[in-house]
Amino acid sequence: ESPPYQIHLNDDVFHSSSRPSSPYLTANTTLLPTTPDLIKLHSQHSTLGYRAAISVSKNKYIQIGFDRGYEFGGKVGLVVGWVRGVAEGLVHVAAGGEREREMKGMLKELEMELAVEKVLGREWIDEEGMWKWNIGTWDRDQDEEGVDLDLVVQSHPVIRKWVNKVTEMA
Repeated sequence: ESPPYQIHLNDDVFHSSSRPSSPYLTANTTLLPTTPDLIKLHSQHSTLGYRAAISVSKNKYIQIGFDRGYEFGGKVGLVVGWVRGVAEGLVHVAAGGEREREMKGMLKELEMELAVEKVLGREWIDEEGMWKWNIGTWDRDQDEEGVDLDLVVQSHPVIRKWVNKVTEMA
C-alpha cells in the first residue's frame, strides 16, 4: 500500500509544510536541535544570520533616510528661524509700549507651536517620514505634480500660519 503522499528526492533539503518530509514524521512534528552541540550551533547560526540582516539593512536604508530627512529638516529650520527672527525683531521694535506685551505673548506662542518636536512630530509627519498636509504655496494650493521640498515646507499648516501672521504684523 502506498502512502497518501509522494516522497520526493529533495524532501530532506526543501521542506514543505503541505506534506511530511519523512515517512516517520508527521506534518506537526517540530524539528529542534536536541543535543547541546546542536543547540549551540543553531543559536550561533541564528545570531549570525540576524546580525548580518541588520547590518545589510542599516547600510542600505539608514543613509537614504538620513539624506531625505536632513534636507527637509534643514529647510524647515531655515523658515522657522526666519519667522522667529522677524517675531523677535517686532518685539524689539515695540519695546516700552503696550504693543511690546502683545508681541512677547505672540513670541511665546510662536516658540511653542514652532518647536521642532511639534512641527516635525507625528501629528504632521508619518512613520515613513512623509508629510500629512496638502501641498501649496504661501497663498495658493498646488497640484502634487512638480512639488519640491520648498513647497512642502511652505505648505506646512503651522509654518504657513506663522509666516502669514508675522508678515502681516511687520
